[in-house]
Amino acid sequence: MELNQIIIHTKDKTGDKNMKYLKVVSLDSEHKVKASTDKINQLIRSDVESKAIRSRFNYIENEVCNIIGSENIIDSFLSIDSKKFDIKTQIRNIDFLGFDGNEIKLSFHDSEPNITAIGIYEFTDTFLEKYKLDKFKKYCIDKKMNGLIENNVIQCMKNDPSSSYQFRIISDEEHSYLRAVTTERYRNYDNHLALYIVLNVLHKYSLEKKINIISREGYVSDSSLDINFIFDKRIDLGDGWYMQIGVKVQNNEIGLGAFSVELLYSIFSVEEYENKTKSYTAIDDKIIDIVHTRTIDTIEREFAKLMNIDNFIQSMINNARKVKENNKLDSDQIFKLFKSFSDNRTMSSSTRKLLKKEQSNVTKNTHKLIEIFDKLSSLVTSIDEKTHLQRLFSEFVKTL
Repeated sequence: MELNQIIIHTKDKTGDKNMKYLKVVSLDSEHKVKASTDKINQLIRSDVESKAIRSRFNYIENEVCNIIGSENIIDSFLSIDSKKFDIKTQIRNIDFLGFDGNEIKLSFHDSEPNITAIGIYEFTDTFLEKYKLDKFKKYCIDKKMNGLIENNVIQCMKNDPSSSYQFRIISDEEHSYLRAVTTERYRNYDNHLALYIVLNVLHKYSLEKKINIISREGYVSDSSLDINFIFDKRIDLGDGWYMQIGVKVQNNEIGLGAFSVELLYSIFSVEEYENKTKSYTAIDDKIIDIVHTRTIDTIEREFAKLMNIDNFIQSMINNARKVKENNKLDSDQIFKLFKSFSDNRTMSSSTRKLLKKEQSNVTKNTHKLIEIFDKLSSLVTSIDEKTHLQRLFSEFVKTL
C-alpha cells in the first residue's frame, strides 16, 4: 500500500525544539480502503489496557469496518510502530549522565538489561521542572556553564531518592529516547488503543445513521495522532453552497495533550464539491476530552457522546450560514480576527508574522469572510498550525 511517509531520525537532532517526531506518516492517500476485522484486531495487544478496551468497544465482530480509509490508517500506524516501553521506578534507581547537547541523559540501573536513554521532545524540561531547574538549565547551557547545572541536577536527585515516576521510552536501531515522564497514575491509552476505540465507535455510528464516513486528512506519528473524519452527507446551505460535518480525533502519548474528539464542518460550493477542489474547514466544539488518568469507564461514557452528534448539527449549520452569507468584515472585526492570531502562541512566530502581514491587505480590500479564510489557510502548511487556525476561525464565527 502506498504511504506518503516522512521519517525523521533524532541521531543528530537532540535538543532541536523544531523536531516534532521521530517518525510520522501523513494520511493523504487517494486510494482509501475499509479495514477487515483481522486488520482492526492488529491494534489489540496482550497488555491489560488492550484487553479491557476490546471488551468494551468490540463493535466490529464479523464485519468490515465501515470507515473508508480505515485500512490506510492502520497500515500507516503499523509502518512506523516503534519499540516502546515504560519504566516505573524511583529516582534512587537512576544515574544522571550529564547532557547530550541540550538534552538530559539518564541510566536506569534497576532495569534488565540496564537502559541508557537521551531526552527527546519536551522530556528534559519536564523532568528538570520538577526541581525548578528547567529555566536554569537553559541559562547554563547558553553560557557554557554545564558543570553548574549538572551539579545542581545531581544534588536535587540525591535529595529526592524516593519519588517515583513512569518514564516513557522509545527505541530505534541505535538509541533509546526518553519521550515523557509521567506520574504512575498515568494510563497508557496509546495510539493503537485510540485508533481501536475511534474506528469501532464511528463504525457503529455509520451503520446506525446509514452514512459513509471517510478519513480525510491527518497524520500518525510515533507518539501522537491527528485525523479528520468526514461524514459523506451534504447539507444544503442555499445559493449553491453546501456543508459536511465530521470529527477531528487527536491523541498524545507523552503527556502533552489529551485523547479528544472535536466537531468540524466544511463549507464548499457545488463546483468545488464536484471537482474535488478546495473547501473551508472550521473546528467547532470539543465533545470528548479525556486526560490520561481517566478510567475505562470514563472513556466508555465519553464516547457515548459520539452517538449523539445530531444534537450539535443545527448549531454548526447556523455557523456555516454565517460564513456563507458574510459579505464583508468591518475594520473592527478584522482587527479582532487578526488579534486572535497574534495572541495565539501555539503557532510559530514566522506564521504569526505572515498572518500579520496579510492583515493590511485584507483591510485595504473588500473580502468575504470565506475568501479571507481561504487566503489565510494558504499561508499555513503544517497540519498542527492549520488546526489552530481552524479553531480560531470557528471561535470568531461564533461572535458574528
